[in-house]
Amino acid sequence: MAFTVKGGGALPIDNNHKPIQVGYNQTPEDASGTPKTSPLTVSSSALELVPPDNSLLLTIRATVADIRVGDNVTMDGTLGDGYGFIPAGTAKEIDVADGASVWVLRDAAVDATAYFEFTRTTKK
Repeated sequence: MAFTVKGGGALPIDNNHKPIQVGYNQTPEDASGTPKTSPLTVSSSALELVPPDNSLLLTIRATVADIRVGDNVTMDGTLGDGYGFIPAGTAKEIDVADGASVWVLRDAAVDATAYFEFTRTTKK
């Protein structure tokens, strides 16, 4: 998965390169075996957020401290793992339409809190 931070929402595109208007909903819970819910305590152990079916975007807001996000558990900035930061007090949108997990880890000595939600299309 190529890590993409988007500044705005994303609509699916048809064959004529036109946006397709579809219904959306948000869910503050991932699709892992033991679902993680928002808000999430982010510590020194990386956490995997699994996108629910039909997810397009993951929006994450970091509070208290900066967090790291990536598409693999190491998040060491090598091998194109999509390593990036979300500074405390800011939110980012991450493209998850390919269904790949997003890993989250604190970037400071103190635990952070991450509020998150997946934006999903209601079109099946």
